[in-house]
Amino acid sequence: RGALACASAHWAGSEFIIRCHTPYSMRLLRVLVLVQMGEGLIQGTPAGAVAEPSQAGDELSPEDALLCAPARRNLSVSTGILKMALYTYSFGNYRHEISQYRPWDDFHGWDHRYVFCDTSITQKMVADGWIQCLVPPGYLPRATFQVHRTRNVSAGWDLTKFFKFGHVAAVLRPFDYLLHIDFSFIATRNKYFYFLPRFADVEALIRTKPEVELIALRHRERALVRSEWQVTTKNKMEFQHLICQFGQAMRAKFGSEVVDVTPLFLMGLFVRKVHNVPKLDVIFADTVRTLVSFGLKRDQNVFPLALWNRYGNMTSIKVLMCGRNISTAVCHPARNPPASSTIRDFGRPLALTARSACNHTGEHKAYDKVLVYDPGPTRMS
Repeated sequence: RGALACASAHWAGSEFIIRCHTPYSMRLLRVLVLVQMGEGLIQGTPAGAVAEPSQAGDELSPEDALLCAPARRNLSVSTGILKMALYTYSFGNYRHEISQYRPWDDFHGWDHRYVFCDTSITQKMVADGWIQCLVPPGYLPRATFQVHRTRNVSAGWDLTKFFKFGHVAAVLRPFDYLLHIDFSFIATRNKYFYFLPRFADVEALIRTKPEVELIALRHRERALVRSEWQVTTKNKMEFQHLICQFGQAMRAKFGSEVVDVTPLFLMGLFVRKVHNVPKLDVIFADTVRTLVSFGLKRDQNVFPLALWNRYGNMTSIKVLMCGRNISTAVCHPARNPPASSTIRDFGRPLALTARSACNHTGEHKAYDKVLVYDPGPTRMS
């Protein structure tokens, strides 16, 4: 980038030590060069002794430091051709998924494949053509993801939700549509819930329904979001009192007639439009905001209501719901919520009197300061 000039580089064992100057500060960067199939991938992280910027707030944004390997295929600039990419992520060495990766024989036409991670991917992934983007420390906006929360989350949870819902990374913004798939499927190919749709089928579906902004899957085992609340609390994936508080908030603002019929989506796989989708951007941001505000972990417990909140009677036009494949034959418009849907501000706190009914013996109370937390708008595209 023009704003970054580096000089006085020297080799020190397995690293280059490079002194870089920005318009705002002098920084010492430790740069690790990874050789990937004959291409150099530069990973820059601040070294131990780093001079402070001369002015607060004058740093380059963390996203400017997102470091991606060179793309092997140029993005088509031909008119009439949809630009689509597949992306996934793995943070915090979750379930040791990166080491479980098995090579694929066929990516069904998905030539542009990105994986975001905080550690290097395996050579098998490199050989499979994945474009690795290393996420530097400090990338996550702490204004959105507070350190102190109502419950502990696994290492990497915040970054996972940020890349899933909180923003569209700059390297993905040139595309028209993105296919998101959880890394657990990419690594193990467990086809109980997920699959890799064919690029041509997704493109054909979008051309048939150009007004659609989101293509999602219906849940294989449960039809309604309230059933997911019951299962995730029973299986200790969520705290019962926190789900209770969230459920009471939704019933107070939507009405039980809406909550009780809200369909459930499988959120590990979806296709989203990237540009000119302000409501979809807000839906994704609302999902992150509400998870953090109510101390919840599972986005499937929140997303369906966030979706209906913003789309309302436009849901059937903007959202397609699919089964065990994504194609024109098996994807149908999601139904609109009942006309009585009146929710306005998603993720707002409950009244104290309503929360008191959700306290359970042996569980920690959710603190008021977390329930009223609202980070404001989240940057998407």
